[in-house]
Amino acid sequence: MSRALFLALGLLASIFTQAQDSCKHKTYPQVNPLLIQQFQAARCLETTTWQVDSSQINRVHIALEESQSAKTKSPFLLLFSTSQTWDQGQPLYLISKGLFKASHLSIPLHWQGHYFLAILDHQNPALISVDGSGPLPKIEYRKTCSLHY
Repeated sequence: MSRALFLALGLLASIFTQAQDSCKHKTYPQVNPLLIQQFQAARCLETTTWQVDSSQINRVHIALEESQSAKTKSPFLLLFSTSQTWDQGQPLYLISKGLFKASHLSIPLHWQGHYFLAILDHQNPALISVDGSGPLPKIEYRKTCSLHY
């Protein structure tokens, strides 16, 4: 009887652990950090940095300038790194990609680490970096960067 009980508890614990692992960032494809390095080395028209307040701990809201929400849709990549201090040697995971046309963005902060939203617009490429490793997220918005692909 006790052996069957331990077996049942072990199976339940295994199922619970597998369910938790399916939500981790490591299930996403790993990508080359070269794109982020290019943005960080590029000259940008404007770079703005700020720290959010305590109401934005689980999700960061960012207002884009009007030219970014132009008439066309812009491709984007949402990337994540577990690094406490962004290091280009750390793995980088592709969380989401697609097209958007918006004047405001909301980036969910599921895990501690760094999030990068690369806006790959041909005229106005931009990078939004969110440092979610501390108690309050810090944001860096690099606008209209000159990238050389």
